Amino acid sequence: MTQLELELKMCKENFMFFIGYCFMHIYKTPFVFYDFHKQLIDMLMHLNDSKRMIINAPPRIGKTEIIKHYIAWLFLNNPASTVMYVSYDASLVARKNSEIQDILLWLADRFDINALRMRAKNDGKTEWTNNATGMIIARGSGNNITGSGCSTLLVLDDPNKPSDRTSPKVLSKRNAIFTSTIRNRINNPEVPILVIQQRIAANDLSGFLLAGGSNEK
Repeated sequence: MTQLELELKMCKENFMFFIGYCFMHIYKTPFVFYDFHKQLIDMLMHLNDSKRMIINAPPRIGKTEIIKHYIAWLFLNNPASTVMYVSYDASLVARKNSEIQDILLWLADRFDINALRMRAKNDGKTEWTNNATGMIIARGSGNNITGSGCSTLLVLDDPNKPSDRTSPKVLSKRNAIFTSTIRNRINNPEVPILVIQQRIAANDLSGFLLAGGSNEK
């Protein structure tokens, strides 16, 4: 086994190693792992078992970086994955989606994995397909979501913006959009749904779901 083959093997098998590897080679800086990051990584490794997971954490502690790399890691292990990535701000989620593409294209060049290269950008920065027919669909949580579904993961990364807390109407609208359209974009009930956000109100999406709003555990 060559050095590069060993690095690829370790990246596929160990998500924490993968994060550190990407940061050192792509961003030229180490990722400093605190206890929270290790706990989050451990929870993500059990996401396929629980299927429905809510993680609440304050802003600016690296949770979006972890999620962004987790999505890239899923594609490294299975380029045919299909993922829906949702956040409160459509422009923000488009930027994060573009950053995921950059990671995948670097991996494709680093390890010569043609399946990870982009085949088409279906809707600018918000939707793309790779050579293995894998796909990411990135959307804002304030709008009805139509189009293709996902068979690997549905992730809502900060589905509420902080100002939502001042408007019960906006909170209710986002919750209604989740139950009426976003949740229905998974191709079958076994597809994991991850909500990760800072809490901003009692009836934000996390509170709504924990109170049984979606009729799921």
